[in-house]
Amino acid sequence: MDLTSGGVGPSTSSDDVASLLDNSDDMQLVRQAVLFENVELLADLFKVNPWVWNRVDRHGRTPLMLAAHNGKLNSLRTILMLSPKSLNLTNERGKTALHMAAESGEISTVMELVEIGSDPMKSDTEGHCALELAQMAGHNEVAAKLIDAIQKESETLNHAHIMLISACISGSADVVNEILRKNMEKKQNREIIFNGRTEEDETALLM
Repeated sequence: MDLTSGGVGPSTSSDDVASLLDNSDDMQLVRQAVLFENVELLADLFKVNPWVWNRVDRHGRTPLMLAAHNGKLNSLRTILMLSPKSLNLTNERGKTALHMAAESGEISTVMELVEIGSDPMKSDTEGHCALELAQMAGHNEVAAKLIDAIQKESETLNHAHIMLISACISGSADVVNEILRKNMEKKQNREIIFNGRTEEDETALLM
């Protein structure tokens, strides 16, 4: 579907998948503001047209994905400030902004997205995560940074699981609440923190 004018009502796509193609004048202005990092104009356009965050161009890129793909950090930060849900939004190919930054080799953008909370292990519709896309494109430095980020997150989750089990055994409700507050955003993280990674690990709910 191709929109030809701006100011259209809410998208019919879900909040998690952006599939509505929009080539309206308003969206063309948004894309130009992203690429030229005119953050003041970009902020104004988002405020006037709050629906733009989950519309895509002919390449399946939302404004955030466009910023990530082209390494436009200032635009990326502005979009995330105005539309935080953009971070985990996927297009019809299952790609997030992190996928696009990784496959284009934009290392600063990749690290920014990972630091904010984008999942480096999330797969697109072809089964590729950001790390694999970086490797396939020959962006070895990006791949190395993603490996470090994945290992660091794994160590953090393992530590959180151990601390949660200890807090459950000792009855430290404040510690339990603090661990859950810090680590419960991602579903896969919740499963690891509660249950560990192997069948031999103790389960927090049984404690």
